[in-house]
Amino acid sequence: MAKYKLGVLYGDGIGPEIVKSSVEVLKATTSKVANGSEFEYVELPMGWEGIKKYNDPVPEITKKGLEETNGWLMAPHDSAAYPDELLSMFPDINMD
Repeated sequence: MAKYKLGVLYGDGIGPEIVKSSVEVLKATTSKVANGSEFEYVELPMGWEGIKKYNDPVPEITKKGLEETNGWLMAPHDSAAYPDELLSMFPDINMD
């Protein structure tokens, strides 16, 4: 029996709604057709959640967590609303 670990990154804005619904659909679908495979959903902080907890939109705990998954669901995040000191992490974004 196969076991899969999926990272769940809720993101910002409408992201949490999208990912929550996606996880519900995956759980319903895999319960019917997984043929004994098991799925573990691991929530990892990203976006404002990461900033609030770790002062980083993609903290190390998330990066390490993703390395241990077979795949992930990632929602949109709102980098335009990040504090100025964190926007330097995205040099290709022109906020002017």
